Amino acid sequence: MMIHLMALILSLNPIASGDEGMWTLDNLPTQQLKDRYNFEANQTWVDHVQLSSVRLANGCSGSFISNNGLVMTNHHCARGCIQNLSSKKEDLISRGFLAKNEKQERQCPGFEVNRLESMTDVSDKVFAAVKGKEGKAYSEAKKAKKAELEKNCAGDAEKFRCDLVSLYNGGQYMLYKYRLIWW
Repeated sequence: MMIHLMALILSLNPIASGDEGMWTLDNLPTQQLKDRYNFEANQTWVDHVQLSSVRLANGCSGSFISNNGLVMTNHHCARGCIQNLSSKKEDLISRGFLAKNEKQERQCPGFEVNRLESMTDVSDKVFAAVKGKEGKAYSEAKKAKKAELEKNCAGDAEKFRCDLVSLYNGGQYMLYKYRLIWW
């Protein structure tokens, strides 16, 4: 009986399907977006989305959703902050919180947000540094090139950080430059 009920429920639900792939902002399938959704992702739109993209220091991602720095992210990413803002009188984890205006919004003290400023393809530099090397020599050369690229990119380490990101199983290396924002 239970199997028949489950089969009936599944047959009544439409099949859910996701769109193909995850795309970096420098490699968007713009023609596919235009063909499938009649949406043109021009450079102005891409730049806006890039400057709205954030990485939280705890490893999560998010987006700015206001000009004043309000960030939207997943609940588990902000859980530590929510716990810190809670008190015995006001348990924000179990009861939640809704700011009705900007003055009621709360900040997470000491919370680091990194805004994506730029992405630079540095694959040729990484590949040149490790060319002909194997094992430990390969690892050391790659580590040294990573440190060099990140240091030279950041410039002012109090305002920026840079991370070498490996994409496509090491087929491409991008240097992501972030502006550091602290609350």
